[in-house]
Amino acid sequence: MEKSGGPEKNKQFLEDSLPISSIVLIVLVFLRLAMLLVSFKWMWITRYNFFLESVLFPLAEMFLPTQINITRDMLVTILMTDHNMILCYFDLKRDAAFAYCAPLATLIRRSIFYNEPVEELVVAGFTSMLFLACNICFIHLIITKVGMIYVDATVLQTGNTQVLDNLEEGVVILEESSHEILYFNEAARGIKNK
Repeated sequence: MEKSGGPEKNKQFLEDSLPISSIVLIVLVFLRLAMLLVSFKWMWITRYNFFLESVLFPLAEMFLPTQINITRDMLVTILMTDHNMILCYFDLKRDAAFAYCAPLATLIRRSIFYNEPVEELVVAGFTSMLFLACNICFIHLIITKVGMIYVDATVLQTGNTQVLDNLEEGVVILEESSHEILYFNEAARGIKNK
């Protein structure tokens, strides 16, 4: 039986923490915008955006009253986590660990402020984690495939000799039978001149 009302437990605590949570969320929104703008100059900043989206936002949202049932609450959390995973994906293990923090924060919020049976929380948590794991795997496969397509297109566009010339390692291509040098890149030229 799903309930659609607001918080049922610890109402006074929630009312007292609402102004602080609202201010924290506003600060996080501006921090998100600042990180986005700064990432145009320093791309490595975007690696921390996933931490912001998957850990700090759910923690701040924990203390906001919601008027939706647990199934819809978990679905919204999973969809937002998938969105963040697609936009801020860098490292599978680290990002997957951060991705699991958002549903846990939602489950903790539901257990603190709502009179919901433990069995319902466990079932919702297990199914949402399973659904999130499938989504993370698909996102990883899609991003990896798109990356491979990009690398193939870049290699075709720049040409093999330019790619080989940009390598730091010396590359020498010999003819198999006569051992005549067919090609050597810039790094190999440096070795040859020494």
